[in-house]
Amino acid sequence: MNKLTAVVVGLALCIIAGQAFGLQLSGDATISNINAVNISTRPLCFTENVGQFGEKTLYKAETGGAAFYFCRDEVACLFVRNTDELLDDSRDDQSDALSLPDKFNHPRYKQEAMLVKAEFMGSNQHVSVEGTGRLPHNNNYFIGNDHSQWHTDVANYAMVTYHDIYPGI
Repeated sequence: MNKLTAVVVGLALCIIAGQAFGLQLSGDATISNINAVNISTRPLCFTENVGQFGEKTLYKAETGGAAFYFCRDEVACLFVRNTDELLDDSRDDQSDALSLPDKFNHPRYKQEAMLVKAEFMGSNQHVSVEGTGRLPHNNNYFIGNDHSQWHTDVANYAMVTYHDIYPGI
């Protein structure tokens, strides 16, 4: 077998599942086709996890209503889309930042999600996962009021490579 990065297989399965999710649940074929094209043709940017995504995630990529979480033993894909049902925004406190879109009369819709995981069964427990192809832009995450939870200048990469995930792969 040629050298093959196992994550490519997991990512391909996730993309196929995402396309099925969009095609199956959307009543509008045009929107569905756009989502499928967005997921399968946009270049991905892999953001390194330095504490902003949780312990298990090593890298995260987002595109076209999908988020991909790259972990040592799996790739998880979260697909989210708006439904046709409006979100009930009849809250008493409309002063928080989350209510800003409503102040501009932009409707908010309920969302539905699908999570697909591709686990690397029997894989190397000590696999090396690295971002390659450093991109010129960084991300910043200002989470809450606790400055220790803020993460700045977080690196982005063009690819994620799993080394020795299985013997010879």
